[in-house]
Parts: sequence; structure tokens; C-alpha cells
Amino acid sequence: MNYQELAKKIPRYYPMHEVYQSIWFNGEEIVKGSRDDMRVRMNLIRKEDIKGKVVVDIGCNTGASSFWAIENGAKKCIGFDVAKEGIELANTIAKELKVNCEFGIADYGEPQKKLGDIAFCFACSDDIAKTDPIKQKILLDNLKKYSVVYFETHLKGTFDNWDMPKIIRDNFKVEYLGETGEGNLKRDFYRLTHK
Repeated sequence: MNYQELAKKIPRYYPMHEVYQSIWFNGEEIVKGSRDDMRVRMNLIRKEDIKGKVVVDIGCNTGASSFWAIENGAKKCIGFDVAKEGIELANTIAKELKVNCEFGIADYGEPQKKLGDIAFCFACSDDIAKTDPIKQKILLDNLKKYSVVYFETHLKGTFDNWDMPKIIRDNFKVEYLGETGEGNLKRDFYRLTHK
């Protein structure tokens, strides 16, 4: 199956990218995207946090982080995004690769049930919460369901509210893991645990 051609058919939510996100599996880039530095970010995640766990991938796009987690010991990944076409591609790839991932449509600015052990929330808090304090509180409540949350900010300097919302920072122990991306794609990366 030609995943690259399928990825090109997804409507462009980011107009400057023909395909936004690369997907790697078994050492092979099965989808080549403009954002192909994902593995640098993922290598900051502690494998012991995901080994044998169910990972919830919030704002999963086409599933790249979920597929990485499965390869690195996660028992299962459940990914969510608001973009229907990206979710369809992620489910197609998961079925073809025969991996324990399932993807669905959800908005984490709405209350959600706990569906796993830990969560990824990568560069989506701006899309979910923006400057809306009510949505920030809902996102906080959703994230507090998980013992560990890996959190990546939006692009530094590109968005006025690119950083982690204060309400989230104030309610977790925050460990800075480093910077991801290069040039105008730089973001900050954190590991959040309960206080």
C-alpha cells in the first residue's frame, strides 16, 4: 500500500505542507512529511513510562507518535484528533501494520473519559484551548486523568500563546526535557506528573 499517496489526499490543514508529518516504522519512513524531526522529540520520552502501558495520543494527526510508542514497548495506543481524514489514514496504516492502535475523532476541549495510563499532548494545546480559560480547565481535567503526560508547546515565537497554559503548569510537577525542532519550528518539551 502506498501510504505516501494516501497522505497526499488528506486536506491540507497546514497549507505550506503537502504532507505535514512523517511516519516511521521499523526504521523506515513510510510517510515522508515536512515535519520529519519527530524521532528527536520521541527519543526524549522515557521508555519505562510507556512500556506495557496504554498510551493516549491527544492530537495524534496521522498517528506517527502512536506508531513510535508501539515500537518502543507500549501495549496499546489510542489516538484522537479532530481531523477525520487524518484519523482514517492512521486507522488504515494501523490495520496494514497489524499494530495495536486505534484512532478516533475527539476534541480534548470537551470532557473525556480516561482511556489509558499515560498521555501525549504534542503541540495541540493552542488548538484545543487557545486563550479560553474554560477550555484550558477542561484540558487540564482531561490531562489530570493520566499519571504521566508528555507535553509539547506550540511553535515558539510563532503564536502569542505558544507556551504551556499557566493553569496546566500550576497543577503538575513540570520537568523540562529540552527543545524540539529547528529554526522557526522550535518547541519546548516537558514531562508532567501529579503534585
